[in-house]
Amino acid sequence: MTTAGRASARQATSVAGALEAYARRGVFRSFSRSQNSPTRAEFRFRWLLDLPFRVVWNDRSATLTFPDLLPDVEPRSLLGRGLRAFVKARSSRSLPEHRRIDPARLTVTFSNRGGQVSLRLRIRRQQYEYGVKKAVQLVNEIFLSFLSALHPEYLCRAFHLPEE
Repeated sequence: MTTAGRASARQATSVAGALEAYARRGVFRSFSRSQNSPTRAEFRFRWLLDLPFRVVWNDRSATLTFPDLLPDVEPRSLLGRGLRAFVKARSSRSLPEHRRIDPARLTVTFSNRGGQVSLRLRIRRQQYEYGVKKAVQLVNEIFLSFLSALHPEYLCRAFHLPEE
């Protein structure tokens, strides 16, 4: 195996191990992993509100992506603008360090294509465990702090949840 191949295997192992630790602790349910290529792995699990989640790891770009995390979000809507601001604010120095995303270690990008919101986190300086931890924390905050508190009607409509 080449040096690059060994480094790639270490990255995938670190990311998979960090995600599997959440499954072992019972945070994720029905956890599975598939290897789409030598440099790409996909993870599926049930999590918040017992919803299915999909996460894709790409070794080449050192990115962890939650594709189509949120459906039916109009880009220029109040929800879309608020979500973008919320994600950006997670790197603010006004947040306590344990809740803040360090942009030197992790870059977060948010995309909305056709109303489907995806979240992409680029892990810097081989901070794989940090990146996974912050990715999980960010998605958790999006659902529990942002959507549940400020947009509960969206959660009910988009994920077919009861309004109670």
